Amino acid sequence: MKYPALTDYNAAVQNPATCFSDPELQQAAVETTPLGVPWPRAGGFALTFRLQSTRSQTGDWAVRCFHA
Repeated sequence: MKYPALTDYNAAVQNPATCFSDPELQQAAVETTPLGVPWPRAGGFALTFRLQSTRSQTGDWAVRCFHA
């Protein structure tokens, strides 16, 4: 199975409302770099993005996207 490219994941998490099916994740905001692009943490064959909840008091989410 071929995984999406790293740039595909970056592009997808910029629009949580369209890339996630979970209502809380759809309304979350992805953590960005000072340049305004998503800030992934890489390691273990995955990118991990921090999404900050804007809807409830559940806190932040870590979304892990595998690339290998």
